[in-house]
Amino acid sequence: MGRLIRIVIVLCCTAVIAQAFILYAATGRRAFTRYPSPELAKMHEEQGSLTSLFDSPSGSEGPPLIANDFTFGLLPSPALSPEALSVTTIAGPALLAALLAMFAGRRPARSNANCSTAKETGS
Repeated sequence: MGRLIRIVIVLCCTAVIAQAFILYAATGRRAFTRYPSPELAKMHEEQGSLTSLFDSPSGSEGPPLIANDFTFGLLPSPALSPEALSVTTIAGPALLAALLAMFAGRRPARSNANCSTAKETGS
């Protein structure tokens, strides 16, 4: 593999790894990837009618809302679902490809001792 190709592969893999961490930071730095849930959205819409059940006489607010937004996490969910995408599953293979591009395909250095013994036996 040519030197230029190795450099391009390493740069592309570095870009993928950086984008995975940027998305992780931009979506809240959660441990697991989470997509918005239609069931939670429906509960939030219906919460206005149910909040009277939880109102206390002191006038405090009802139960807190559960976050229902997309977060790109560090670890995948255990199930094979869209939540399996994470920093680990995106950046891990990119890191492996970058390491292979940097170190695989290099020829070991020839030692002069092996070359000189071949010349001596041939003469």
